[in-house]
Order: sequence, then C-alpha cells, then structure tokens
Amino acid sequence: MILPRIKLGVGEKVKDAVVLLHIARNKMMKRETFFLKFSDSGNVGDVISHYLYERISGKKAPLNVGYVNRFRQPNFMITGSILQFADEESVIWGTGFAKAGLGIGNKGWSSLKIKENKEKPRKICAVRGPLTRQCLMKKNIPCPAVFGDPALLMPNFYNPPVPVKKYRLGVVAHFSYRESPNFFDLRNQSDVFFISVFDPPEKFVDQMLACKFIASSSLHGLILADAYKLPSIWIQPADKACVDTSFKFIDYMSTTDSIQKEPLILTQETTQKDIVSFCRLRKSKVDLLELLLSCPFIG
Repeated sequence: MILPRIKLGVGEKVKDAVVLLHIARNKMMKRETFFLKFSDSGNVGDVISHYLYERISGKKAPLNVGYVNRFRQPNFMITGSILQFADEESVIWGTGFAKAGLGIGNKGWSSLKIKENKEKPRKICAVRGPLTRQCLMKKNIPCPAVFGDPALLMPNFYNPPVPVKKYRLGVVAHFSYRESPNFFDLRNQSDVFFISVFDPPEKFVDQMLACKFIASSSLHGLILADAYKLPSIWIQPADKACVDTSFKFIDYMSTTDSIQKEPLILTQETTQKDIVSFCRLRKSKVDLLELLLSCPFIG
C-alpha cells in the first residue's frame, strides 16, 4: 500500500499521519473507512458525538477528521451546529445549520461565506429541526422529515439515580461567553452552580441533575435539560446580545412544545431569582425511536 504524498502543515503532521494509516489499513482489508466530523474544541455539544457513537454502535469511535477533511474520507456528522461544514462524503444524523442562508462546503468558522452549496452530502438520515430541513430543501437537497438532536437520546445510555438537588440554579455558559462580565456577579450568588461545557458528557449530566433549574447560553445545555426533564431558560449575556444565534435555538425548539423566540438577556444586575422565574419545562415532540432507527451506524 502506497500512501499519497501530502504536504502536512506544522501541528497537523501527527494527526494526518494517523488518519492516513487508518485509510491504508482499511483499504488493505477492503473495508470502507468512516470517520467522525466535529469540532475538537472539547465542548460537550461536540464531544457527545463521540460518546453517542460508541454507546449506539458498540464500537470504539473513529477518528475525527475535522471540518476540512483534507483526505475526503466518508464521515458521520452527529451533533452540533456544523452542517455548513459537511462535504460530499458526509452522512448527516441530527446536526443542523448554525445560521440561515449558509451553504454546505465551508471549511471553518472564519470562512462562512458559502451561500450556495458547492457539495451535497452523501446521505441525510435526520436533521436537528425543521428550519434546517427547510434550508436544505430550498437548495434542492433531499432531506427526510426526521428530526431531533441525537443528544436527546442520552438518557437511554446514561440514566443515573437522580441525586439530591444541591443547587437551585445551574448555569451553562457557552464556551465563547465564559469570561463575560455579566456572569461575574451571578457566580457569587448563593445557590448557583456553574457547569462547565468542557466536562465529559456523563459528568456534565451529573452536575445538571444536581440543580433544580438550568439557565444556558449553550444549545446543548438546553437540549440535555429537556432530555432529563429539567426546567430551563435560554440566556445570553448583555455584552454578547448583538451576536445572533437565534436560528439554531429556534430550529431545535421547533421540535418541542414551547419555542422561546429570544434569549433572556443577562446583565450584572440579574439575580438567580429573576432567572428561575422564567424557567420552563419543555416537552420534546421528537419521535425518539424513529430518530434512533434512522442512525446510520446503529449496532
């Protein structure tokens, strides 16, 4: 087996060499190589793709090829607002667009310029919500009416005994909002616990379950709150209020019985009592069995 000659950049040599070795090994065994494609930020909303693949398939998760997928390998895209990074080798199961109007074929967050699709995914099994499906259909990309973020399936694979509630309010800050000054005073309020999006999925869930209510600027903080039947509220710090993230939140909430059309803006004066008064328990309308059976790697 002769590996292709690829000019590798500094910092990518090891990762790319491992990918090439996996490709070579599977070609020798006449077996198609599938990888995962998600952000390597460590954010729970991305890492949960790895977790769910292993729990559902019963196999060790394949390597993450990242958004660029320089070797054009078949890949599964599961959770996260990353559909705009799909390529012609992507198999979509539950992901969605970050914003309306984006096309498929982008290579990173700094280059979200493609409005029309340069590529069509290999297959779409399910998408996060109806808004994502509408975007695809408008671009003449067939998409089944199968909805749901796969993180909703988490209680089927991790359902620990419900612990004693230690905190009244759990706060999940999106990883890009963690240093917002609007969170500082809230951190010092009693009965408030900040849950890190960089915790592994099971620890993240454990910490959520120790709280009575959840306030989150992270989409997967809300999705997992719904999955585990915790009242929640979508928040956004005031200094980030100009950042429009509404598409992905409304896309997801369209699969529930309650759509919060805009976030609760968090200021330095906002108290946990204020936040809790807005928390609501959303009920999912997703057919979880249909979503699970649509999984392309089910064991």
